[in-house]
Amino acid sequence: MTESWKEQNWSEYYQLMCGQPPHSTLLKALALFEADGIQKTKYRAVDLGCGSGNDSLELLRLGWEVVAMDREAEALGWLKAGIAPEQNKRLETIQVDFEDIQIPKVDLVNAGYSLPFCPPKIFSDLWNKICNSLEQGGRFSGHFFGIHDGYAEIPEISIQTQDAIADLFKNYDVEYLDERDQLGATIGGIQKHWHIFSLVAKKNR
Repeated sequence: MTESWKEQNWSEYYQLMCGQPPHSTLLKALALFEADGIQKTKYRAVDLGCGSGNDSLELLRLGWEVVAMDREAEALGWLKAGIAPEQNKRLETIQVDFEDIQIPKVDLVNAGYSLPFCPPKIFSDLWNKICNSLEQGGRFSGHFFGIHDGYAEIPEISIQTQDAIADLFKNYDVEYLDERDQLGATIGGIQKHWHIFSLVAKKNR
C-alpha cells in the first residue's frame, strides 16, 4: 500500500478525476452558506490541493472567487482547461508546496483529501494559517485520515485521532462530521483501508 501511494501516476490520476462530482463536504458547506441567508457582494474560497479542479469548478459555477492551490503544475493545468472564459477573472491559481502556502482572508477553506498529504512536521503551522485566514462565520470543508487508514504507516502522511479532530476545531461549530472506517477502492481501482473523517465546520471566534 505504501508503494502504491509513492508511485502514484499523477497524470493518470488527474485524468480519472476530471469530471467527477464535487466533494460532498463542499456541497454541504455551500448549502450551509445559502442557509445563513447573508447577502454579500462576493464570496471567496481557497481550494487547497485542488487537483484537477472539480471543487474549484463548482465554486466558480456558483459565482465564487477562487484561489486554487496545488504543488503540481499539471493539476492547475487541468483546472484552467475546464473553466469558461467568463470565469477566468474570478480564478487565481498558485503552484506551491504546503510549507510555503500563504492563505488570504477568505470565507471558505476547502481541502478535499489534501491535508493528509501535508507532512506532519508542518501540519500545525498549516492549520494555524487555515484558521487565521477565516473570519468569524467562515467555514472549513475537507477530510482527514484516521489511525486505521491504510496510509497511516507512511511517515509523510498526517493522521488524526478523534481527540485531535476535536482539538483542531475547538473554535468552530462542527456542522457535519462523518467517520468512515472500511475497505474500499481508490479512484484507480486499488483496494485499501479507508479511515476518513469528512467534516464541515463554521468558525465561531
